[in-house]
Amino acid sequence: MGDYDKAVEEADTAYQLETDEDLKHTRLRAKTVAIIARADFYLKQGDYDKAVADYDTAFKITYDDDSLFKNKYLAFRRNALYAKTKDIRYLDPPVRYATFSSQKDKTEFKNALFRQGDSYRKAEEYALAVEDYTVVINVDEKNERAYFWRAWCYDELGDNEKALADLNRLLALNPNYDSNAYNNRAVAYENLGEYEKALADYNKALELDPNNELAKNNRQKLLDKMKK
Repeated sequence: MGDYDKAVEEADTAYQLETDEDLKHTRLRAKTVAIIARADFYLKQGDYDKAVADYDTAFKITYDDDSLFKNKYLAFRRNALYAKTKDIRYLDPPVRYATFSSQKDKTEFKNALFRQGDSYRKAEEYALAVEDYTVVINVDEKNERAYFWRAWCYDELGDNEKALADLNRLLALNPNYDSNAYNNRAVAYENLGEYEKALADYNKALELDPNNELAKNNRQKLLDKMKK
């Protein structure tokens, strides 16, 4: 046990002493890896409370743009709670979804996950929201609202390519979903430097809703940028 504590302590010291911002990010990730290793040890020993505490710590200190790691730590936490309680509420959502026998129960669970995703999004917990919307999409690949809001969260997390992929999928499912979908895809294109595609989407947004002020303003800003 002492080796795990020492590894966490040394990783924390390296993080605290680091002055380079890029390297600081790397040092923090090394610290979370050490914490997760200790949590895994606790889990194998049956010390579930300490394992959960370490998984919580790893999740909280991880940068929001490391959404993949944050989601992994949440899954580890749920596994520990399930190991302790055998309560299926702590199973990973896709696994839990599969435990339901009736379509009604599956639909209710999917809708509950979507509402939970919405709650996380409104609380600006975008990585958590992405996790819930992803489960919804995995069990209902034509869920247009899940694609829209997951794309919105990806944008907030600065992942333009994933936001673009979700909006492409959404608009392939429903080309007339709404004006904001085209505005948001235009923003993703613009952030990726694809100005002509962005302009076409701003135009489409205004075609669907001529009163979309956000699309109007974004379009004008893009035109001004393209003139320079």
